[in-house]
Amino acid sequence: MVGFPDPGNPHFISDEGLPQDSSLGPGPLSASQPSKIGLALQDLAWLQCRGRLHGRGGYTMASTLLQVNPLARTFVLEGCRTSSEQDFLLKSGEVVFSSRLRGMPIRFPIVNPRTIRYQGELACASDFPSNMEFAERRRQPRALIAPDRNYTCRLLAPGGQWLELGIDNLSQGGVGLSSMSTLSRIVPAGTILNRCSLDFGPHGKLEASLQTAGHGIIRRHELLHHLVGCTFLALTPSQRTFVQRLVYQFELSDLSGRPDRD
Repeated sequence: MVGFPDPGNPHFISDEGLPQDSSLGPGPLSASQPSKIGLALQDLAWLQCRGRLHGRGGYTMASTLLQVNPLARTFVLEGCRTSSEQDFLLKSGEVVFSSRLRGMPIRFPIVNPRTIRYQGELACASDFPSNMEFAERRRQPRALIAPDRNYTCRLLAPGGQWLELGIDNLSQGGVGLSSMSTLSRIVPAGTILNRCSLDFGPHGKLEASLQTAGHGIIRRHELLHHLVGCTFLALTPSQRTFVQRLVYQFELSDLSGRPDRD
């Protein structure tokens, strides 16, 4: 993922339940952390994925997510702009949003919808869903990395400022970097960062070029972090093998609660 969700074998993302064995085939699985729902919602907003709202009686309307607030666990989407849209979203009793995220289907209910103003226009706000149907590519799983491991990425921003960021998650396609302050103006989406040094402690270091894919806010262990999602650019075969090994090891450690194995 960007450190963002990588699509693959179908599973069920939920706020509840324990993580299942990642070797299981397609079928309902519960997420290891509620933050995965927030990351998926942020991806939908970052990538401006168009979707549809489905209500009872077969009525549908086009919509997209406009803003996600992981701290408040709410998001804003297009809707409630007219009286008919308000009737549909607020009075139909059951509305589901469906779209495609990185080419894979995603579906979740709209919870406690209400009319708000967003950037001066009417829109619809919703609480985070407690469950979400989403397909994540297991061939490129993402491993969440505990902050106490203190893995870091040192990089040179376009303005000449050196930054040392925490490594929040890792996949074969990219890395999620965390900071206590927003970096959207320093390294905006689309920025190419050359010769970034990723330090994975006893597992070794990786020097790679990254491209920022988006910014968001996540909660880790009750702390608020600003996330910078990046994709890897032109990894060599040996670098890809190194990343693949790390992802597999970190994912097993995250699911089992065991410390990393060197």
